[in-house]
Amino acid sequence: MIPTLRQKASPALAAASVAAVALVLLLSLLLISCGEEEEEAKLTSTLTLSFPDYPDDAPLPDPTALDPAMALSVEGIRIWAVGPDDLPDQGLRQAMRATLTELDYDRLSLEIRVEDAPDTAWALLYVSYDPMQLSVNRVEPGSFIGKRAEVVDLIDTRRPGLLAVGIARIRPEETGVVRGSGLVVQVIFDRVE
Repeated sequence: MIPTLRQKASPALAAASVAAVALVLLLSLLLISCGEEEEEAKLTSTLTLSFPDYPDDAPLPDPTALDPAMALSVEGIRIWAVGPDDLPDQGLRQAMRATLTELDYDRLSLEIRVEDAPDTAWALLYVSYDPMQLSVNRVEPGSFIGKRAEVVDLIDTRRPGLLAVGIARIRPEETGVVRGSGLVVQVIFDRVE
């Protein structure tokens, strides 16, 4: 699956925003998602960014090497909030809450919320899970960071057992930062049989 940047604003606004804000914030996620073939991240229907191949032996960030004590854990699933440098984001982590709900026999919903979060313009999350028990069905960004027209997101599901999610506000210098409480992201898992 190719990671997709989704945006409903104009291509010019989206391109400027990615260059100014999201690209720097999401660089660590792009490094994780590098594969053997050239990958494309589609920003809009008219703008496509291409990323070069990386050699198989190129070092990739390993979020599972982060301290497990820094993760939020819920029923075997670990969630790390990190900054653009892959170091833990303590403010966001302390505000995070996660619930895992059974939707039906074959499907689970993981909701990652924040309560009384400090000022932020982005959320970078790693979610590790047992790929022998679960697979990612879909990922839906919540409205905490912003409405669909106010954010860009990058969701990488290609590494079994590890989900990378990046959500950033477009032009936070003009639209401001967010704080408070709300849904950051919802992940729907299928049980593996």
